Amino acid sequence: MSSKPLLLLCSTLTALLCACSAGNEAAEASASGASNASAAAASQAPAQASASEAASASAPSATQNLTGLDQAKWQTYHCKDNGSVSVRYFKTEDGAAAQVRFKGAEFVAPFSPEMSNEDLNAFSDGQYTWTIGNFTETDFYKEDGGFLVHHEASEETPDNMTDNLLLQECAPSQ
Repeated sequence: MSSKPLLLLCSTLTALLCACSAGNEAAEASASGASNASAAAASQAPAQASASEAASASAPSATQNLTGLDQAKWQTYHCKDNGSVSVRYFKTEDGAAAQVRFKGAEFVAPFSPEMSNEDLNAFSDGQYTWTIGNFTETDFYKEDGGFLVHHEASEETPDNMTDNLLLQECAPSQ
């Protein structure tokens, strides 16, 4: 078997990976041919560096569709191992926030750009973090892949926090 088809396959896969991680410009570059894959990857390095900046900018676009807390609707998410959580997203003066109900507890968590990225939207009050996907980029209610984490200080090391995963693989109920 010739190594030329394997090289072409590797170049094509490299171009696709660059397109997925760097955005539409890399996708257009990869469409021009597998022989240009290396050039497309090199030209997209600055775009990848600004990916975290783009993640924090994606929250405001989803925020535009939100209402105030009083008008926000509750969304129930069903999670792995038969867990569930109810969340409603709303707009504050500082941006997006989520009100979360889980096993009788309720908390409000503002959007956390520090904990969010191009794939995830995180809402955290410091004690709990509710995280969902960031794939629609326009509607928090349509995102899945949710998980809920409780940040706890242990008695042995009170200065260090331990993350206790409460729920995972949460998807909106239909």
